[in-house]
Amino acid sequence: MDRNHGPPPPPQAQQQLADTLQASSGDGGGSLMSQLTGIPTSQLSGFGLAGLATFGRMAQQGLKRGAVLLRRRMLVELEVTKNDDAYPWLLQWMYQRGHALSSEAAADAARYVIAAATGLELGF
Repeated sequence: MDRNHGPPPPPQAQQQLADTLQASSGDGGGSLMSQLTGIPTSQLSGFGLAGLATFGRMAQQGLKRGAVLLRRRMLVELEVTKNDDAYPWLLQWMYQRGHALSSEAAADAARYVIAAATGLELGF
């Protein structure tokens, strides 16, 4: 005897329950399509909305994780303080690279960094 559920039901009760369930299901099984078409559309629309919400949430999480992965793989952080010996070299390299790429925005950014570091006005 199971302490949680009491004594098991007699075999006649199990057979009667199985007969009742089979009789209430209509044709006794049928195809999946016939079972789905027998469900009211209001219930099916609820399942559809739940499926769409689940898919949307999974897509959102996938995009977030993809963005984090892309950020980790593509971005490089570099921190050089003004007291570092490589600081003037880095500023010069950024300035020359900006001109070599013929990028007006990169050159302006390098000039701004140099001006901010040295306190000089470079004529923006």
